[in-house]
Amino acid sequence: MLALLIFMAWFALIGPLPAVPQFGAWSDKALHVGAFGLLAMLVALPRPAPRALLVLVLCAGVVELVQLAFPLREASLADLAASLVGVVAGWATGAAARMIIGVIGRAFQSTFHVH
Repeated sequence: MLALLIFMAWFALIGPLPAVPQFGAWSDKALHVGAFGLLAMLVALPRPAPRALLVLVLCAGVVELVQLAFPLREASLADLAASLVGVVAGWATGAAARMIIGVIGRAFQSTFHVH
């Protein structure tokens, strides 16, 4: 997860942004949704803690604020909104996956009497 954070910070502040041609003009927003969605899913999968969700939301805001200091970057409310959509979607996906894994695990244990 640390590697993902470093990768995101590099692209958010310094590195060139890769294009996602399938999304056209929405390419930048798709990257925001994808990056924060993946991060949120990884955080929520082991144990969805509300404090971690708050940290992700704050990180999305901090990324936009820090970009104000970099002349080659542009902070925007649309980018923040895309990041927040990613956080919510990733969080929901991670929490749902955790629940499904738990149900399957309990069913497996009861079927095969594993203790």
